[in-house]
Amino acid sequence: MSGVLLVERAILESIKKEPMGVLGLTKDIGVKKEIISNAIRSLINEDLICFVDGKYELNNTIFSKKRLHEINSKASIMEEHLDIIQNINNLDVCKLSLDSFEEKLLQVHLKSFYEFIAGIRQAEENGFKKSSNYRTCDKKLFVLGFSKYGEVIQNSLKVSI
Repeated sequence: MSGVLLVERAILESIKKEPMGVLGLTKDIGVKKEIISNAIRSLINEDLICFVDGKYELNNTIFSKKRLHEINSKASIMEEHLDIIQNINNLDVCKLSLDSFEEKLLQVHLKSFYEFIAGIRQAEENGFKKSSNYRTCDKKLFVLGFSKYGEVIQNSLKVSI
């Protein structure tokens, strides 16, 4: 398996912000202690994290950096996206017929939305908004995309064959 489970990725994201113990991870991620403990064992076995001064942190070995690169590969991220889509609570898929005006209007709204998201990311990167102030489990996930229905059907046939 090239990727990791969502709970394992959440642990990696949490301890990247700051090293923490099991109880801190439980609070930050919002899942039971037993699940966190099992995921930690898996991440330790993969040499991705280590236990230092009572807290878990990312391991800085050459092997772990190579493994993190694999975990963050395009294929692994795609696996994560599929996992998210399968488990998201408020997923709304709609099929619409858009005329050219409506399609242009949609493009304007999407551009505005992407600029909004980019502004938030930029604020975090510049230190104006500390992502460490937020629990990992409270982050919002956005699934956004559109395609022609025929293209989706064609792509599904490629996967099935």
